[in-house]
Formats: sequence, C-alpha cells, structure tokens
Amino acid sequence: MRLQCVVKNKIDWDAELTTSSKNPFPLAPRDLQDRGLVTPENYRVQNRRLTRFCTQTMMSELKVVVAGTRMQIAGFGIGRDVQQWLPRAVREFGCSVDILDTSEVACENARRFLRYHGLVRRVKVAHADVEEYWSVGEVPEVVFIGQGFIQTQDDTTKDRMLGYLGTSLPEDGVVYLLHARGEDNPRSRVRWGKSTPYTDTEIRAPLEEGAGGQVVMQVLGKHQYYHQKYTLLRIGRA
Repeated sequence: MRLQCVVKNKIDWDAELTTSSKNPFPLAPRDLQDRGLVTPENYRVQNRRLTRFCTQTMMSELKVVVAGTRMQIAGFGIGRDVQQWLPRAVREFGCSVDILDTSEVACENARRFLRYHGLVRRVKVAHADVEEYWSVGEVPEVVFIGQGFIQTQDDTTKDRMLGYLGTSLPEDGVVYLLHARGEDNPRSRVRWGKSTPYTDTEIRAPLEEGAGGQVVMQVLGKHQYYHQKYTLLRIGRA
C-alpha cells in the first residue's frame, strides 16, 4: 500500500532530526540544552544507555512474543531505539518489518541503517503518514512506537491515532510503546516543550474506544534519560 505523507503538526521533523550548529543534540531535552547541561560526551552516554535498555527488553520479547510475525516501526527518527535489536529481529527471528516515518531525513536514516546491515531487500521503508496507515487497517501483529512519537502529537491527533490503532489491532496483536508517562514525569521536575507526557489514562482511553473493549498495558521496564523517565509498555487487547 502506498499512502501520501501528510505532516499534521507544526514540528519540522527534518530540521529536528538533523544535527547542526543550531541543533547539536537532536534528541536531548531542550530545557537542559538551554541551560548548557548537555555535552557531546553525556549525550553519547545517555543515548547508548537508552539503546541498551531497548535492546535488552525487546530481545526478551522477541524470544517469546514476536518471532516470525509482521512488525511495523512507527517513527524511525535517528534509529536509536531499534538499532541493535531490529537487525536481529529480521535475521534471527524471521520478522517481516516495515518502517514508516513522515520525515524524509528519518527515512534516509533508515535506508542508511539498512544498507549498513545488508537488509535493504528485507525491510521496507515508507515516507508515509502513520495515521493514514492505521486508519485503513494497516496494522500488523506487532507495532513498535519509539520515543517521542505519541507525546509530540497534540491531544486531538493523539486520540484519533490511538483510536485507529485500537480499532485495527489484531486480536493477538501487540503494541510496544516507549513513552514518557505523565505519572513518572511531574512538570515540577521536567519542563516539556513540544511534547506532552500523556498519562496511562490518556493513552488507554482512545485505544479502548477504538478497540471497543479493554486493553492491557504492561510495564516492561523503565529507564532514566537525563531527567526524563521513559517506560517501555506492552499493550494488547484484554
């Protein structure tokens, strides 16, 4: 399926994901950057640790849940959240993978990543609107949603997208969501700019409305990224 890419919000993701003199640390918390607290060294360390957390958690999941299934990566970004476990998902566990992203920079990052790992012919990359895919039922057995994807959507878009996801998620489907939960990130401690740390209720409600029933949200692990706390959730129908 080929759907047109439509960017709905005002964030210029091509600019946000491009390292430059004005944007030296694309994924680091903006409030810490403004205070001069992000350095090349701690940025490398923080991203390496988050990559390790995602890898360890997802490798455990691949062994018991995901083997041999179709998988969709909703938002590739710079590839940090998938860079170590995704090649193994394809080679060792036989997963069929599609990568979707509205940013051409992110798509080129994905293509470069696949060329490096020799997976160009085995993994598809689409410069596409994830919501459009979900709205027409293009939701495979497994969906991985990386850091920032949901929390950078405005409330209305978030509800609509998750409603489509809930409607189209297969009965035995699984969603993995790496997300900064509102419960773990009080605004007194973290100043959020272009993103919102949605609570479990704010995530669950549109999913259940779309699914027409309850969903189960299981915490697989938590990880501290600078002063932000991220949770990797497994979500499925009850």
